[in-house]
Amino acid sequence: MNSPAVNVFVYGTLRLGYSNYRRVMEPFSSSFEHLGLAETVEPFHLLFTDAYSIPYACAVCGKGSPIKGELYRVDSAMLERLDELEGVSSGRYSRVSTRVTRRGERGAELGAERGAERGVERGAEGTEEGTEEDALMYCITANVPRLESRVALREFTKELDSKWVPPADRDQGLRQPWGGYEREP
Repeated sequence: MNSPAVNVFVYGTLRLGYSNYRRVMEPFSSSFEHLGLAETVEPFHLLFTDAYSIPYACAVCGKGSPIKGELYRVDSAMLERLDELEGVSSGRYSRVSTRVTRRGERGAELGAERGAERGVERGAEGTEEGTEEDALMYCITANVPRLESRVALREFTKELDSKWVPPADRDQGLRQPWGGYEREP
């Protein structure tokens, strides 16, 4: 990495080997370092998916449970790419600061488990499981209708990722004011 780096916690399609990892992260492997598994410390994030299996963490709900994901250290160029992907300038997602707990498994081991993804750098040596770190995380902050009735997940799985629909294939008529896609309940 050529510029100052920041930690970014990802919980959805940017996870190692998932849909947006292959599209957004992998081609720029010199712009990030995969640090391994992590989990949010605070339980106020609620994770759910919409009609196209897009995962959302909600920063305004005040309840839920910690979210499982992965921690990356990214340079400023990658942070700009992530901001663009997540629609930060349009207000779709906000970048928020949070604390995460490292969960041990490093990039190399995780990569082997998921098919030895190309371009993954090994996590920082000497970082122990249970270590807390500051990280940025992408959350929706809009008022989401029926938030209380939505299914809360602890983890966006490979199975959910397999149902993810690329942007070009989404029906824009399902787009909601809060940014997600929903069919009528």
